[in-house]
Amino acid sequence: MFKSIDPRRGAATAVALAGAALLFAAGPAAAGSNGQQIAFQDNSYAAHSIQIEGYNQNGQHTSQCFTVSAGGQTKIAGWWWKGTVRVKSFNNGGCTGTSFRWSQDKYIPEQQADNYVWFTGY
Repeated sequence: MFKSIDPRRGAATAVALAGAALLFAAGPAAAGSNGQQIAFQDNSYAAHSIQIEGYNQNGQHTSQCFTVSAGGQTKIAGWWWKGTVRVKSFNNGGCTGTSFRWSQDKYIPEQQADNYVWFTGY
């Protein structure tokens, strides 16, 4: 013998199960668990590029130049770093020549509450 289920109760159960599946299937929070992204605040109002050098999420040493907003904030999305990382700022847009302004080394944890580690250039 089959038992009949009230359609309203069945729909509510389906929604609850779908929500639970999404919650548990999503995995860890949005913050990175194998490195962090870098954000740069330019307080000099003169930086146009930064060079980031260090280890990526795969343990490979890399160096990359990024364009930044002079006098503003720039988030470098899509690049994940961990361990000791060096950020250098430049007056020009190509991270080259005598336009070097500033550098800072900072330890980037593999995990933290936020996706970004901030560097502030002067």
